[in-house]
Amino acid sequence: MSANAFLVDAQLRHQIMIQRLSGGIWKDVDPVLQRMRDSIVARLASEPTDFQITRLNMLMADVNGMLKASLGEFSGQLQLGLEEFAEYETGFQGRMLGGVINVDTVLPPVEQVVAAFTSKPAEIITGGRVTKLTIPEMMRQFSDKKGKEIMGLVRAGFIEGQTTDQIARQVTSRVTKRTRAQARALVRTATNHAGSVARSKTMEANSDVLEGEEWISTLDSNTTQTCFGLSGNIYPVGVGPTAPRHYNCRSLRAAKVKPEFSLFRGDSTRPAIGADGVEQISTRKTFGGWLRGQPASFQDEFFGKFTDGATKRRLFKEGRLDPQKFIDPNGVALSLDELRRLEPQAFERAGL
Repeated sequence: MSANAFLVDAQLRHQIMIQRLSGGIWKDVDPVLQRMRDSIVARLASEPTDFQITRLNMLMADVNGMLKASLGEFSGQLQLGLEEFAEYETGFQGRMLGGVINVDTVLPPVEQVVAAFTSKPAEIITGGRVTKLTIPEMMRQFSDKKGKEIMGLVRAGFIEGQTTDQIARQVTSRVTKRTRAQARALVRTATNHAGSVARSKTMEANSDVLEGEEWISTLDSNTTQTCFGLSGNIYPVGVGPTAPRHYNCRSLRAAKVKPEFSLFRGDSTRPAIGADGVEQISTRKTFGGWLRGQPASFQDEFFGKFTDGATKRRLFKEGRLDPQKFIDPNGVALSLDELRRLEPQAFERAGL
């Protein structure tokens, strides 16, 4: 097994652990949202069924105070959980790299890593564009949006003549379903970002023994078009797109060790979930190479979740268009018109 294959395999296994760990952080912060829901519902229940406009302003002020206090507590607990994770992750990355190279590894100070993941923005693709958000900005954006949504429910309920019981049921439904689902995605994405920064800082501290970093995408049908296009790309240490690239992103960048510093030789395998279920394939195979070997039905399923997926599947299979051609340098999916201008020969080969 080569050092690079070992690192890819180890990072992929570790990424599963990170997803589970984000679930642990979620369990710590989820009760805050539930208490927020319960306190707002209790406040609504304290009002008479039909309340006057003069009491609405007092009610809204109370609800707004509860929202700010609860969402502030949510953000604070999430930050503490991420700081503890960053300290662990820095040590793990150092130990893992140290296991495959013939020189001592250098660990960046934990304080530097915490400062970096707090201040360095994640580049999240939403709505066809790249949005740069630090973790505090993610939490602030989430808190502001959720606060406005719940305040809007209460205000709209009053305007529509709903009873306080009806408004309370709407608040309960919104927090229990949509708000919690989006909060969980935020926790998972923030955890991935903190882990990515810890990994990046460790690689930068040991850049003299590395050739670069390779983008590794999860091999299954749930992978996004962005990560599909970035799979297998190799970047200089600390340069280029970083994971998470979108909310709930599972991709990562793995270090590539210079041959003269490697303790290993050979190759290894990694898991993939294709048409025949779980299989083991070479760590050298990219997402595109793996997907080309899948049957047409699986390719249809994969491309079917994208805009113009049927046409893009033909461009991939019949037009022999490589995955990275489907996205721009920022990882944003290109439209068919943009693809046609850039890759006219692929359209001709696909008969489009």
